[in-house]
Amino acid sequence: MLGKRPNITQSEYLGLGIQIAASMVMPLLLGVWLDRKFELTPWLTIAGAIFGIVSIFAIIFKIAYMANENSKNEREERKKRENLD
Repeated sequence: MLGKRPNITQSEYLGLGIQIAASMVMPLLLGVWLDRKFELTPWLTIAGAIFGIVSIFAIIFKIAYMANENSKNEREERKKRENLD
């Protein structure tokens, strides 16, 4: 087990989960803290939640774009290999 290299896919999914969770929790907590500090409840909390949701969508679109690019590259490589045969 010590000599085994961790599965890259598992690491990527773990990082993705942490990134999505942090993208929602951090702005939300900041909004709660600012609401308490400036007594504007609930407006900054709502703004933090909206910012978190928008950032999650940005992450999802980025992942979809990267997956699409990887798929295109794989198809091009497969076509090149087929043409060589």
